[in-house]
Amino acid sequence: MGGFPSFVHRHKRKITAIVGVAAASYYAFSYLKSKITEIQAQLAITRISREHLWRRFEQNQQDASFTAAALLSSLADPIFQELPVEQITHDLQSKRTNSTRPVELTQLLVSDDVSVASNSTLSVIDHSAADTETTRLTKKELWNLLKVASVARVITLIYCTALLVFFTRLQLNLLGRRSYVEAVQSLGDEGNNLEAFQDHDAVSTEVNRQFLTFSWWLLNKGWRNILHSVESSTKIVLERVTPRTELSLEDFNSLIHDIRKRIDDNHGNFLADLLPLIESDEKLVLESNTASVNEFKSSPEVEAQIKPLLVLLLDEAKDLIESPNASSVMRALIDEGFNLLLSNLQLQYYYTIEAEHAVDDRISEVADTKTVKLASILAGITRQSHEIAISNERTNQYLLAMNGTPELAAFSAVIYSNFEWKKAV
Repeated sequence: MGGFPSFVHRHKRKITAIVGVAAASYYAFSYLKSKITEIQAQLAITRISREHLWRRFEQNQQDASFTAAALLSSLADPIFQELPVEQITHDLQSKRTNSTRPVELTQLLVSDDVSVASNSTLSVIDHSAADTETTRLTKKELWNLLKVASVARVITLIYCTALLVFFTRLQLNLLGRRSYVEAVQSLGDEGNNLEAFQDHDAVSTEVNRQFLTFSWWLLNKGWRNILHSVESSTKIVLERVTPRTELSLEDFNSLIHDIRKRIDDNHGNFLADLLPLIESDEKLVLESNTASVNEFKSSPEVEAQIKPLLVLLLDEAKDLIESPNASSVMRALIDEGFNLLLSNLQLQYYYTIEAEHAVDDRISEVADTKTVKLASILAGITRQSHEIAISNERTNQYLLAMNGTPELAAFSAVIYSNFEWKKAV
């Protein structure tokens, strides 16, 4: 019986150490377990937050695609009115046939007088009165007008559509990020001051509405600047090209490249085409938002909060547009549009399979050497102009191509995730 106490007494120091180590291990294990549980909970919250953020981001991109498509008709309609290719074609047909029966453009090449391009027709035509003015022109003048108007219209549509896609994506990602930050902040503030919360919500809604109103600038002013630049550049480059000129795909691509170079030299980063640069023009844009003026009613204190927040958004938008990253995105969108145009024209005019089982290299050889009259290409360009103007993001192949550009997706992610920009936005 006395053996165990004596054993404990002899090994008291060792037993104490073992018990201490065991207790420390137990508490350490408990602490470690609680920390692991805490970390796992934090990781779960982080994962859920990231998934929530990603879902909001993805929804934002879909909203931007839909919005750009919805605005496209407002952009395309005046361009079609300003460059009435169909009316010019009708007048050419009437001069040949004295009827309204449709005739292929190549069938209209019936006299030698169209082989010399006019160098003054376009500058003396008032596009707003095209229905009456074009009927007074000679066939040569009409061909020159048709040549320039057809090419200028499709180029203007590609540039303006690319800018619309870019600017809509920029706007909605700035506002989407702002909405996400406000939603997170409101979790801790909601219920503390209901009246203040309601005022903040009213301010936020109106700031968003006013900022979105600035798409008005491209839809009403910016496109005109681009069209004038495109028109003058097209006229210079195509001056010596006649409707009878035979063009290979490389020849036509070279002409488009020359026109684009002149346009890009004139426009730089397109800031002036996307946003007004002086206060009076900003006021003009805001005054165009009649719904905002009529619907938004609040206290002077609330109204005083709107302008600085709107200025912050506009400043960031301008900074982004002027950034090298934005320039590369806009170029990528424009390139996508022209690549699709040339691809469609290539499939329509330049791929000829001479035998049922022709091999690929033979097809390529035919495509590379084949030439087509400009008059035929103009007909294809006219069809492509209507394809670009389709106001449906799911069926418009140009919108689909631009919205799927990797550079645009990356740029949108950078905007949406930049939560540090001046904090207040």
